[in-house]
Amino acid sequence: MKIAALDIGTNSTRLLISLVEKGAEGKIVFVPLLREMKITRLGKCLEQSGKISAANGIFTIEVLKEYQRSLKSHNVSKYKAVGTRVLRQAENSDEFVNRVFLETGLDVEIISGSQEAELSFSGAIKGFEPYKIFGKAQKTLDGYGTGKNVLVVDIGGGSTEFILGSTEEGKINYLNSVDIGSVILSEKFLTGAIPGDKSLTDLLLFIENKLKNTVEEIPLTGFDFMIGLAGTISSLSAVDLGLREYNREKIHGHILYMDKVIDIFKRFCSVDLETREKIRGLEPARADIIIGGTAILIKILEMFGLEKCIVSENDLLDGIMYSLLP
Repeated sequence: MKIAALDIGTNSTRLLISLVEKGAEGKIVFVPLLREMKITRLGKCLEQSGKISAANGIFTIEVLKEYQRSLKSHNVSKYKAVGTRVLRQAENSDEFVNRVFLETGLDVEIISGSQEAELSFSGAIKGFEPYKIFGKAQKTLDGYGTGKNVLVVDIGGGSTEFILGSTEEGKINYLNSVDIGSVILSEKFLTGAIPGDKSLTDLLLFIENKLKNTVEEIPLTGFDFMIGLAGTISSLSAVDLGLREYNREKIHGHILYMDKVIDIFKRFCSVDLETREKIRGLEPARADIIIGGTAILIKILEMFGLEKCIVSENDLLDGIMYSLLP
């Protein structure tokens, strides 16, 4: 059986098509057949207008038409398409969802922040074994404790999800969706060619205030390590690794150290957009929002007193896949 997951986000629209097979001991295995990601910026200027813009809505629907053709060509028998923060907030989200159905035939479900967090956690930890979380990351887990409890952080374009749970039981002990993301923060604070000191100070203080309650609710002793998901963290990994082109295998399980993230952040902030777009490992279409997303990660690591986080390329899309199983 072939199934598919679609994620319509604030910054990007993504597709994952997989073949479902039975592996050893009857365990379900997903064999990825197609992964697609397009920067559609559906949430552009959402904070100012409160609405999805006509141009970005049209572009996103064109991408969804392309994805629908992929569903048909792969003979997908079951799919789930979800909309996240941009569709939760936009005044005209129902109108957009109706247009998507009329023009593509795709049913889009607008999920809550809690649902998004649960799906991200499920996608990140399914199949993990304590102390063998990513293979190449295994050695770095020494001193982390049992490896059973994990904090999963998903930094998106419009919101950031925090999920505390167990890798053994898949049990979630805490989850929260905070309305800070790479797109909305960059539009709010970073309007110049090169961000000024005041803009960066205001940005970091804003993030700190937004995260204060969440950090107080999640004690450091409550988890053994942190896993980071989504575009900002994947991009930082690609830059850290100096990748000339995207390589999922190298990014998945990479360790991002706080001091390296700060160095990369300073590099992003020291150049204009045109120069930033040419930084190896950074997708040019993400260059205008990467500073906002990186600032979120820095404040999370700082406020939790963490030196590093583990990068996962399994995320919301993979969680949607698991939700499609009986």
